[in-house]
Parts: sequence; C-alpha cells; structure tokens
Amino acid sequence: MKALLKTKEDFGAEILDIPEPVIGDDEVLIKPYFAAICGTDTHIYNWDASGAGFAKAFNVQFPFLFGHEVSGEVMEVGKKVKRLTIGDKVALETHIPCMRCYNCDNGDLHNCLNMSIYGVDYPGAFAELIKAPEIVTFKVPDAVPYRTACLLEPAGVAMHGVDVAKINTGDNVLVCGCGPIGLMAMQIAFLNGAGKVIAIDVNQFRLEQARRLGAITINPFKDDPKEAVMEICKDARGVDVALELTGAAPIYKYIHSLIRLEGILVSVGHVGEKVELDITNSITLKGIKWFGIFGRKIWRNWWQVVRLMENERLDISHVITHEFPITQFADAFNVKENAGKIIFNDFSFK
Repeated sequence: MKALLKTKEDFGAEILDIPEPVIGDDEVLIKPYFAAICGTDTHIYNWDASGAGFAKAFNVQFPFLFGHEVSGEVMEVGKKVKRLTIGDKVALETHIPCMRCYNCDNGDLHNCLNMSIYGVDYPGAFAELIKAPEIVTFKVPDAVPYRTACLLEPAGVAMHGVDVAKINTGDNVLVCGCGPIGLMAMQIAFLNGAGKVIAIDVNQFRLEQARRLGAITINPFKDDPKEAVMEICKDARGVDVALELTGAAPIYKYIHSLIRLEGILVSVGHVGEKVELDITNSITLKGIKWFGIFGRKIWRNWWQVVRLMENERLDISHVITHEFPITQFADAFNVKENAGKIIFNDFSFK
C-alpha cells in the first residue's frame, strides 16, 4: 500500500510503498476516510525545533508514518477485541496508555507515565490502511459524520479546557487564540452558560470567525487588551475564566492582569520558551486558580463532545477551511493564510 512518511530529519515528507499493516490480537485495521493536519504534524513536516524535539522525546525511528486526527471504518479486528466489529465508524485517541502505571490505575489514562503517541512512536494515519490499539479506538455515533469525526480529538482538548474551568452561568470567559481548538472552546463555553466570550488573536481572519460565533474580539496589535477587557468587565475588574490556547510566551506578561480576583486560568497551549512570572502579585495575592491540561480525558471528554454533536447542539464543521486529497500533501502543508482546519478527504493515492 501507499503511505505518507517522514523519511529523514529534514523538511517535507514522501509518499512511498510500504507493507499493509498486520494487526495484533488487541488491535484493529481501519480504512481512513478523513484526517486532519494537527500543529504537531506541521512541526514534524517542517522539521522545526518543536517537531525535532517531539520526535526525539519519543525516540522516533525513520521512516515513520505520521498523522493522528482521523476517522475511518473498521475493516478487521484482532482476536481479543471486544468493543468493535467490522464496519464500525471510529475515531482515534492520540495518547496510548500502558494501563499498568499509577496514573492509569487512577483514571488519568490521558497522561500515562509510559505513554506512546499515535503517529509518532506508533504508526499513524496518513496511509491507505492503518492500525490502532483497541484501547484508543472510539466508536462514533451514526449521527456524527466521518468528515467531522476526524476532529473529535482536537474537540476533546477544547472540551477538557472548558470542563476544567467549571464555567458558571453568566461568567465572562476570555479565550486567547482563535484557532480551531479556540473556536470550539468558545462554542462549548457558550453551551456551558458563559455570559460573554472575549476572544484575543492577532489574525484578523480568525477574529472574524470568532465574531461570527458571538465573541467580542480584541486584536492586541490594534487595541490594549487590558483596557478593552476592563471596559467589558468593569464590575468584576476582569474575566471570571481565561483559557490560554496560543502557547505564545508574551501573553503571560499580561494575561493574569485580565483575570478578576479569585478567577480561573486554564493553560492549554504549549509554550516553547521560558516565561518569567511574578508569582506573588500575579497568582497568590489574586487568588487565581491555575490549571494545566494535556490532551483529553479518556473517554469522558469524547462522550461530552459527541453527545452535543449528535443532539445538534455543537457543530464543529465550520473550523474546516481547506480539503485536499492526500496526494496533494505539499499544498495542504503549505496553506498559510485564512486557514482553520486542513483535512485530507481522499486516501486513494491516485
């Protein structure tokens, strides 16, 4: 079969012929129908510092099959597989738990102490046929189409952030970063009762997407974020909840000043450099509760998302802005402007 592989420590990827996957007793064989490009995939494709560092952390061996935000149909099941049958519609969790460490024993499978990563140190999704451990294979309800099912993994991150924030009815919520996960977090925040959602980004296209969802938008290149937030939230002198999804270090110079006393900060984005912080004045004296999240709760956040989707409360299809067949991968990875989620919609390699 054909697959899109990362073959060397350099920019790009190659389509090559490789053997079809052979599944183990606890694995399933899947025909992918849709797969989205994640930020991690882009870092790996470009082989920048983040991509190289991530691959090194998981001892990647070349060539390797990448891609992980995927939906498809089960074609074969291993002898020990109990929950799935041939023909099931599935999507995949990226974090592969060992099921024997302290964290797994205590329900934190998403942050396993011996975790493998689908599409990094376990073969990924950009191929004609793929395999996956049953433990990370989620059966998707009929009401959720394949096209949006490939976005359940990032949607779960948005759900995890909002879930941890414990938004109360009427809360003013700040979302820093209007990429696909940020946009989904805004929708979920409104569904959780947010009174106002304030969105910060430097990209005007993404700010317009946030505005269409009902958010009040701020471009820090044009407006002072603190001045704008204090005008909107003058009664409490800051937002009740802030979700940080950009991973941009400069935002931590002022994000704490946008949150009210006894407010909540949830860090989702991965900051790639050191951040200096005045703990006493930014956190302790303000009584801010600060949470960091990684991935999705398995399977709590998945069920939360699909229940909203199958009951037509949540539509995440709007974050898809570009679609390509897998053979046009170079064009897909080269999209720079006016982009949300970029997905592959054809794995025939023709």
